Amino acid sequence: MPLKEVDLKTVEAYKKAIRQDLPKLTSGDTRFWIYKDIELPDASGKASKLAVLLVLVDNKAVKPMLKKEPLCKGTCKLEDGKVAFEAEKGIIPYKQLKTSVPLFLGKMLHIPKNVNEDGEVIAGTDTPASTTTAQTTPTSQASSAATAPAGLAVTWNKLLKDMQTAVAAHPERREALSRAAAGIPDLIKENKAVEAQQRMTALQVLLDTPTATTQTAPTGANLGATWNQLVKDLQAAAAAHPERREALSRAAAGIPDLIKANKADEARQKMDALRALLDAPASTSTAASSAPPSSAELTSRWNGLVKQMQAAVAAHPDKKADIVRAAAGIPDMIRTGKLDLAAKLMDGVDAVLKATAAAPATEASPQAEKEEATAEQSAALKPDFDRRFAELDRRVQAALKAGAGDVSKIRTVSGYASEKGEAGDYATALKALDQLEELLETADKQGRTEEGVPQEGLLKYRRALYEFAKAKDKVAKQIAALKPAIVSNLPEEAGTADALTAELRSMNDELAAVVDEAMNAADDDESPVTGAVSAQITKYLADLRSDELIQEVDQGSFGVSMSIAQTLGDALQKIQQAMPATA
Repeated sequence: MPLKEVDLKTVEAYKKAIRQDLPKLTSGDTRFWIYKDIELPDASGKASKLAVLLVLVDNKAVKPMLKKEPLCKGTCKLEDGKVAFEAEKGIIPYKQLKTSVPLFLGKMLHIPKNVNEDGEVIAGTDTPASTTTAQTTPTSQASSAATAPAGLAVTWNKLLKDMQTAVAAHPERREALSRAAAGIPDLIKENKAVEAQQRMTALQVLLDTPTATTQTAPTGANLGATWNQLVKDLQAAAAAHPERREALSRAAAGIPDLIKANKADEARQKMDALRALLDAPASTSTAASSAPPSSAELTSRWNGLVKQMQAAVAAHPDKKADIVRAAAGIPDMIRTGKLDLAAKLMDGVDAVLKATAAAPATEASPQAEKEEATAEQSAALKPDFDRRFAELDRRVQAALKAGAGDVSKIRTVSGYASEKGEAGDYATALKALDQLEELLETADKQGRTEEGVPQEGLLKYRRALYEFAKAKDKVAKQIAALKPAIVSNLPEEAGTADALTAELRSMNDELAAVVDEAMNAADDDESPVTGAVSAQITKYLADLRSDELIQEVDQGSFGVSMSIAQTLGDALQKIQQAMPATA
């Protein structure tokens, strides 16, 4: 049945309600509406922003509450077990749906092969049925730009025709040309004339590149030799035309890393683009470089600068403060759109790096190297400290409340561990937690019980909770191993691992809220555990067994051995078995 206002009271209520509409997708086309950036409270009352919120069947009941027009609407259905969308208005936000559809519907998302994550048709391919025809066909892309300056629209229409002709004649060029063309219609539509012109100039340069350049593109071991030749040509071009240096450097950024990572196709495409820029007349390149750099270009330049700064600091430790000071704030400038200022700051970093490179290299003192190594080792211990401190803190509060054990020492050691953790000295902080755990073990054995529960039973219960924490860590590592396998073999399903993480986090938070309430009961004469904990565990176990996304992953659908349901299920059952009787 359609969503009602009560279904948007919490994220959990929405998830439960939207899944009830899932069977309708099997019976044919079902109406949908997608809303962007909707805030709903979670179970604890904390506001949570949903990148996209999907409404099925009918949106009349919730439309007044959402108070905004939908980003996209149309019909959807199941296609090979995956949710497929066909837009009547707007562009389907596949990038956001890739995570939200598995999370809220428990089904994978169908993304047409000839559409990118932003819902745009890849140049040279047919318009798929499940995307917005009005905004993705070449003809209407040009018409959508009609409100922009006439010159840009005319240039874009011509480029589209030239690109389609080039792809038809040389299909191997499709990917490189599509990548260069991505986003240009939106820039024209938003009247971002300078950036649109810059992108179209680069696309024209690529179109004008002789076909043989693409056909004889190097592969494998030849990449290194070709890159060495390109570097020499780049240096010569920059020496002859200094005004081209920045544009050429941007085009070359990242190529060595791609070669090192054996990403031959991607490296080859970037080298083709660089060769096209080198072969272009100087005036064309100068016109492009005179335009303000785009956010993507500045981000690429910044990533290259970061590596240069790291190398400079390693060679000149005494210059670290100068380099850090020159680079401060640049990522924030890029993120907030202050691109001109970011470019100027990066020019300053370039100047500092050149001055640093000219200075004699200095060696870090043995003491400095030892301190740096110690700091890195300590930082690696942070996740372990955070997990153990959270687990022990619950026991600390119970011991202080009950007056069990050496209360003064427990309070002191707990505070010391917290202080060292905040200071980043996690090695010392973990040693303090070892001492704290010994104090709590003594308190558990010697202290008073709550509501007459046998102390050994309470200790067994707390150990079961600790084992569940370790089970969650094990599952997190499995998901971490799953993600690269998905990206490598099935890139269109890359959001699966993120959806799994979000799904399990929601289930864990619901259980933790009930356990915290029970363990920190206000009255000492109450049982530390109530029937609510048992009920929540039962619900958790049911969700593990019925969740289609978890089942699909555990069955090895992505080529990685997973055991989410068994690992968490066994730990949850141990908690139930160890629970003291409720009051």
